[in-house]
Amino acid sequence: MSTIIGDNIKKMRRERKITQEALAAHLGLSCQAVSKWERGDSLPDISVIVPLANFFRVTTDEILGVNVARRESDIQQYLKSYAELEAQDDIDAKYALVQKAYMEYPDDFRIMKLYTDYLCADPSVEDGYVAHKLELKRTCNHILQNCPDEDIRYHAMDILSQLYYFDNDDESAIRMLSNFPSAFRTKNQMIAMLFESGSDVRLEYSRRALAETLESLLIQVRHIALEDTSFNRVDQLGYLRRAISVIEQLIPEDDYGFFHYHLSDFRFWLANRYVMTENPDAAIEQLKLAFVHAKAYDALPEVYTHTSPMLHGYTVSRAERGGAGYEKKVESQMTYLEETCARLYAPLMDRADMRDLINSVKNSEN
Repeated sequence: MSTIIGDNIKKMRRERKITQEALAAHLGLSCQAVSKWERGDSLPDISVIVPLANFFRVTTDEILGVNVARRESDIQQYLKSYAELEAQDDIDAKYALVQKAYMEYPDDFRIMKLYTDYLCADPSVEDGYVAHKLELKRTCNHILQNCPDEDIRYHAMDILSQLYYFDNDDESAIRMLSNFPSAFRTKNQMIAMLFESGSDVRLEYSRRALAETLESLLIQVRHIALEDTSFNRVDQLGYLRRAISVIEQLIPEDDYGFFHYHLSDFRFWLANRYVMTENPDAAIEQLKLAFVHAKAYDALPEVYTHTSPMLHGYTVSRAERGGAGYEKKVESQMTYLEETCARLYAPLMDRADMRDLINSVKNSEN
């Protein structure tokens, strides 16, 4: 038992890059006492177990090495249940689960990540970032100081950057996000460059990097083409069409996978611009294509593996795409058409082909 406890203390201390002296000082003990625990020469006094657990933000069971397997099994079940509820879009049940999981395992960084998501989107308050600002900062800073998982750390940096931005501290927000890798030194690109030309590993990671680059390209074209006020409607139409053509030239239609999500949006934005430039026939044609992509997106499996040459073998899941992965695209696009853009499309609603399109989409969903 003394060896197990000592090993646990040593492991947690090293993971958090804390010296024996610092831990001893926090507990009000001598450095020799901590050293003896880690060597297995003695056990911590029972009165020290709770302060140790609090210091490392773990349970006393984890300090003692008791029921570690059960703990991991419980956490995995929470993560699985969360993914299932997110797929069902059951917000209330999902957040109730997160609160329960965090109450039970507040020290686990995977649960902590879900908890910060809950705080940001807390449905019981008007703005989670504002209402839970102090708790979010505390939790995210703890993650940055102690969590070794890169993805969870990036998640925390993203939240902190938004908190800085909301506080009008643009400099700190930019500095925080500058910790992310650049587009030229992404994880997958660097791994690909490590291996020999033509090797299976190099090709696998190059395909991953390509998929990420294509998705990033679509997002950045959207930002620039639709938000730069120096572009006129014709400019916007041209850039949106060219972005779509990049995907069409690299990926066959039957292998778009989750790119259907962006292609649906791009077709909708094209339709908007055609309405604005008084070309209703072209607008309705783009709307039809937008709903084709939306239906294809909704019909995708939980995990999709590309089969075409450029992305062959690249696999992505809805869970990896976060909230967007579980969005019902046809439903959201119909809401966008009938509510968000109701005024823009009002002149088209008397057309028979427009009514036929809307009725066809609604009937296919029933």
